[in-house]
Amino acid sequence: MRYKIVVDSCCELPVEYKDDPRFERIPLTLEVGDYRILDDETFNQREFLDKSRLTRNVQNPPAPHRSATETPLPRTPIIFTV
Repeated sequence: MRYKIVVDSCCELPVEYKDDPRFERIPLTLEVGDYRILDDETFNQREFLDKSRLTRNVQNPPAPHRSATETPLPRTPIIFTV
């Protein structure tokens, strides 16, 4: 059986799954006021928390990054989205 498991960037995959082609991570976009950051390997938590603390604007809920949702998934008979 061929399958693919798609997870968001908050999912903590075991080390042995990170290079497994059956798993695909889609980064979330986090917004605080006008500040927008991608939750990927470049995410700076300290900077995000500092901006969160200083803003008076409501934070938007995390959402899948637009480019990730526009990219078609490979042809796989079964896809699980977690």
